[in-house]
Amino acid sequence: MQAYQHSPCWIRSLHLVQDGSYRLLRGSVSGLLSAALPQHEQDQVNAVLDRFRAECPVEFAPLRTVESGRQRQVFVVVTVPGDWTVRTAHDMADRIEAAIDAVLPHTETFIHVEPATAGPGNA
Repeated sequence: MQAYQHSPCWIRSLHLVQDGSYRLLRGSVSGLLSAALPQHEQDQVNAVLDRFRAECPVEFAPLRTVESGRQRQVFVVVTVPGDWTVRTAHDMADRIEAAIDAVLPHTETFIHVEPATAGPGNA
């Protein structure tokens, strides 16, 4: 009879252990999975890109972002005029990277530069 009276305590203890284990596992696994950056951070990066669009003859592919654990990554594809030198395109990429770092510190930014083409066969 006494064991029966204590069973609600054991059930509650088992529930707490299961709940704690679930939370620990969920937190560990979510650190391994990746997702896009929060929308407000994507908006900040897009505002940076909009500034470059306004001042330079460049275009950007849709932004790609990843957040995995404590790591944040931004992937930018920028299309520059086909007659730009490698130096000019590289300097532009450096400026874009610095501007993104200013709004999202400690974010790893990857920038791929593509030349604009005037038509087929002008790659």
